[in-house]
Amino acid sequence: MSRVTAKPKTSVRVIVKLRDLDTDARTIFEHEVAPPSSGGEERARLMEVVAEHKPDAEIRSFANHAASFVDSEHLVVAYFEDPGQIREALRERARQHEQGELFPAAQEEKAA
Repeated sequence: MSRVTAKPKTSVRVIVKLRDLDTDARTIFEHEVAPPSSGGEERARLMEVVAEHKPDAEIRSFANHAASFVDSEHLVVAYFEDPGQIREALRERARQHEQGELFPAAQEEKAA
């Protein structure tokens, strides 16, 4: 029996949910982002992703890998889909970076 192993991920998924304050209509977006290495980076990453959809939304709270925002039309909630994957993605990025140093690019590739 052969085992198929999934390729280790170097990104994490952020879910953004918008709820219209007047109609209660809901919209969901998914983003793959670089894993944050601290709580401050988590907050900043969520703010960046929300700004893509609602640039005027102001952050109201941040805790437990999630943040809420509001603007004149929407309540916005953004969160890391699986916070446990953050540490794994950081480890994989570090592993790939270390491995990349073992195989430096040729001079021609660097010039391109």
